[in-house]
Formats: sequence, structure tokens, C-alpha cells
Amino acid sequence: MQNRISYFWAILFTFSIGFLACQPNPRNNENYQRVSAQDFAQKLQKSTQAQLLDVRTEGEFAERHLAKALNINYNGGEFAQKIAQLDKAKPTFVYCLSGSRSRGAAAVLLKAGFKQVYDLEGGILAWQSAGLDFEVAQNQAVSKGMSIEDYQAKLQTDKFVLVDFQAVWCAPCKKIKPVLYELAQEQKAKLEVLEIDVDQNPQVAQALKIDAIPQLYLYKNGKIVWEHKGIISKEDVLKVMD
Repeated sequence: MQNRISYFWAILFTFSIGFLACQPNPRNNENYQRVSAQDFAQKLQKSTQAQLLDVRTEGEFAERHLAKALNINYNGGEFAQKIAQLDKAKPTFVYCLSGSRSRGAAAVLLKAGFKQVYDLEGGILAWQSAGLDFEVAQNQAVSKGMSIEDYQAKLQTDKFVLVDFQAVWCAPCKKIKPVLYELAQEQKAKLEVLEIDVDQNPQVAQALKIDAIPQLYLYKNGKIVWEHKGIISKEDVLKVMD
């Protein structure tokens, strides 16, 4: 029995190492820098030959994007072919929503021979949190969404209010949705769940300095009593409420 357990853990360890090794990780490449929003903006402004890549979907890009950015969807199936048309010798700046896709894109760029790649840490959420400017696509109206006053009004209840800052493009956000749905159904006598799309409500996201998603805030009587970034279990949220 013990031999079987040891074998199981050996297989699991080997699988884990292999899985992690397959993940794009350009950090050890000397031509790669993952920089803050402020540094990204400064380096971009100083560079006269910069290539700025938005590696999100076309829909995300249409909502808002950095000025003069070129949209090449990292998950679109033709990323490698499209970046082949760019100048590998020029400094290339890359960003996405929260920094995950841009890191993968940076790894592909470096493997393709690009000489200098700057990756926006925290993605467009960090850019927004820093109060930096956006552009919208041609003929696309600016979406202001909920105001901070509207947001605060929704917190005025004697129940707990669990706010989920998320986006439709966010894979971890999708994973946490069933947890929030169960909480909303099972605890409806004392809990309200409020989902806020950071793309559709940039004013609120910026006011609260949301720089990663999913991000949860638990309110009681209009005041934050707990916060959490990333995926979490229903049981852990219930512990906070108790």
C-alpha cells in the first residue's frame, strides 16, 4: 500500500514539474522586462521606435486600449504569423487585461527573435489603477458605466454585500462564478452578491484601484470588512461572514 502511495506522489510530482515547464516563462531572458504601469508609460514615451501590442481580443480592444496600440489576439490562432510582420529589432511593448496573456505573448516574441520586450505588469487594470489614459476604437462610444456614487448606494443595506470585480474575458472569474451563485442562493437572507465588470465600469474600478481580477470585497454597513484576490472556496467566504 505504501509503495502505491509513493508511486502516486512520484507520478503527481513528475506531472506537476512537466506542467510548469510547459508554461510560457520569459523571466530568465535578458531581453525581457516586466515593468510597472508608470515605468511602462515612461519607457514607451521615450522610445521613438516602439511597437505597442495589445494581445487581448478584438472586443476588449474596442472597449478601450492604449494609444497607438496594434491589436493582435494572443489566443486568436494566428499570433505567430502576425508578429512575423513586425520589426524584431525595435523595442516591443506588450499588454493584456491583467498580465497573464502578455507574459505568454512575450515568450513567443522572444522565441521568435525579438530583441527587447517590455511586458506591462498587471496589464490594463494596473494602467487604469495608475490613472493613465486610454483611447477607444473608432466609432466606439466611451463606456463609463456605474459611477462611484451609484456603487456606494448599492452598499447601503443591513446585509453583507459581496462585490466581485471581474470581466467576461477572465478565466479565473468564470471559475469563481458558481461559488458566488451558490452563496447568493444559500445566503440570500443575509447576503447580496454584486458583480462588476471592470471593462464596463472603469470609473469604479479606478476609484477602488482594482489591479487584478477576480477581486472580492465584502461590505457590512457600507464598510469593507474583508477583501480577497483570486479564486476562493464558498467555505472560506462563509467563515468571514461568521
